[in-house]
Amino acid sequence: AGARGYLSKLEAPDNVVDAVRTVHAGRLYLSDEIKDRLITGRASDDPLAALSDRELQVFEMVGRGMSASEIAESVALSVKTIETYRARIKDKLGLDNARDLLRHASRWTQEGA
Repeated sequence: AGARGYLSKLEAPDNVVDAVRTVHAGRLYLSDEIKDRLITGRASDDPLAALSDRELQVFEMVGRGMSASEIAESVALSVKTIETYRARIKDKLGLDNARDLLRHASRWTQEGA
């Protein structure tokens, strides 16, 4: 799509500034995690690394105890779309049901995300 840089929204603010400066200077920017994936050919050991930015956002909101309708309203998406994100998250994290998703998300959110 023509992207000149990639970094996770979880990057430290200093890394975001470096990324913007690098791309603005006409160079490609890849976060350390992405570089590692490219070099080693495998993803991070962190299972949450498999989640997209939107999935991670939904995961965090689930962890804060928000319902699908509350999340949908907050991010201006349909409840059906949020349920799809929740299903993808469960699949990617190997979780069996909504209760496991809530437990896992709550624990992650309480640990400081």
